[in-house]
Amino acid sequence: MGFDQKAYLDRAIAEASDAHGDVAPPWAKYPEIPARSIGWRMGYGESWAEVWHEWLSRAPTDRAWRLAYLKRHAPAPRTWASAAISTLAPEVRRRGELEDELQTELEAAGVIGDDVGLVAWERIHGMTPPAPWGRRKETPAHAVRYGTREFDFWARWCAKRRADGSLSAWLAAVPPAPEAWIAVREAAARGAPGEPVSASPYERAAVLLAAHGSLPAPWALGEDPASLREKYDEHDSYADAWSLWVSYRFDDAKTWRAYLQAQPRHPEAWAKTVRRIAVR
Repeated sequence: MGFDQKAYLDRAIAEASDAHGDVAPPWAKYPEIPARSIGWRMGYGESWAEVWHEWLSRAPTDRAWRLAYLKRHAPAPRTWASAAISTLAPEVRRRGELEDELQTELEAAGVIGDDVGLVAWERIHGMTPPAPWGRRKETPAHAVRYGTREFDFWARWCAKRRADGSLSAWLAAVPPAPEAWIAVREAAARGAPGEPVSASPYERAAVLLAAHGSLPAPWALGEDPASLREKYDEHDSYADAWSLWVSYRFDDAKTWRAYLQAQPRHPEAWAKTVRRIAVR
């Protein structure tokens, strides 16, 4: 007997549906996978995207219904704007005035926004996210190198919890950090890195992210632009780790500009590099 694709999708949709009967949009279900990532073409991201597209093809086409659906879920980052627009109006296939109007409508409805990936992550995890050192046997450097966006969400969550005074209770409730993670845990608890900070670029990035919820620009640490190679191998520098973080962290130009404005003004030697990696 051959594979029954429809029966498989029927079961998958039933399992994925929430209390409203919705299959959550990809950006709300797995915010740690950025738009256009290969993660949507393999593994759990691909499986969810397949089920979501099938569920959406069966859903009502009425725009009021679809807008209500979108509003029930975390807003879409701007990198997902086209997907949110086509969810609302599947007949819109090409960029043009109508798509611009629909994007404006969705922005006004709070369905598309700036720096909203963390919103989805917080809706999933609430006040009890897992500790990055308790879920898998890996080093902080590996977590930042291969799970950049999720580590960033956790670090930013820690910064918010330090500010409202609730981080210490969370730290007391999660498993103790293994030795490799102690510097990260202590940086998260204090809001400052310990001394000395590791020379390993990705471990250094892990500690600084845990401490600040953001990474200092490499020029703020005195790095030369020549240190930025972007080959992502054993010879990576802190500037490479920072560049990787930028590519995963920023979903819109407004948030990127705000980050740059919070950093020391980059030297002229860095100007060309900053323009090249600018988030648009």
